[in-house]
Amino acid sequence: MDEEKGVSLSLKKSTATIILGAVVAVSAIISIIYMKSPFTAPFLFSMVLLCWAAYYTLSKKTDLSEMCCMMSGMVFGITAGFFVGTLAALVTADFLVGIVIGTAAGLVFGIPMGRMGRGSALGRMEGVMAGPMGGMMGGMLGIMIRFYNVELFMPFFIFIIILTVWEMVYVIYQHANRNISKNLIGLGILISIAALATSVFADYSNIGTASGSLFAQPSGEPTGNTIVPTNNGIQEVNLKMGAIAYEPSTITVNKGSPVKINLQAAKDAGCTRSIVFPDFNIRKTVNPGSTDTVQFTPEKAGTYQFRCSMNMARGTLVVI
Repeated sequence: MDEEKGVSLSLKKSTATIILGAVVAVSAIISIIYMKSPFTAPFLFSMVLLCWAAYYTLSKKTDLSEMCCMMSGMVFGITAGFFVGTLAALVTADFLVGIVIGTAAGLVFGIPMGRMGRGSALGRMEGVMAGPMGGMMGGMLGIMIRFYNVELFMPFFIFIIILTVWEMVYVIYQHANRNISKNLIGLGILISIAALATSVFADYSNIGTASGSLFAQPSGEPTGNTIVPTNNGIQEVNLKMGAIAYEPSTITVNKGSPVKINLQAAKDAGCTRSIVFPDFNIRKTVNPGSTDTVQFTPEKAGTYQFRCSMNMARGTLVVI
């Protein structure tokens, strides 16, 4: 009986190790893809820190109570979901992408960390609930914070993640008879410093020009009608990004000719500081009180929607 129990624990430990290894590998691949992004280094080091804390927690799982395992599933699930969801939304400027990727990360961490040792089904349930909660909150925060001081936000955000991770490690330390190696502590400190330092010195000045969407779908109804005048072969229009809406909300253009949209963001513009043309793979965020432009050539007649990054403010582009 003891042998069977030992084999079972060994298999669970191997599975958890494989999961953590896969998380690090996926994080590294994502970092390579987004190597030029200012969020890459803080993301990678913070993910490694989460894996470091998860490794220590798993190594002490036989010493933990069922309540402690449930708390572990909740903390790791919501922290991973919130962290990854926020950064995914910041990088892509897409609310739904942040939710989906953040939720996936939360479940990957939350479920194994909740069901370890004596956690059983209750701990697993904590992880299942925590993942989507963290992903949804992270996706929303990532979109909203793009309109504010990202340079100040990122060090604060990474610090909160580091604090949460270390507090969880301290909880495990208390429940595991105060047993942790100095080498493991030193490694955690080095990773934490690297995560915080890279968040402080990164250049976030160009995040408003992020492009590309995985899941965004156009929607909305037109509320006005503006025929775009032609200027030297270019169809040009001024689009005001107001506090809660775009003006004009409907733009009519001819197919086959370049369209240039001059964006003017009001000082009190909210989510409307961002604009997305999903069908033309265009998204732009304009600083409050500033201007910018987007240009494209519609080749097919039809009705296309544009919207803010949270799909709250909407407009219509009619191509004839």
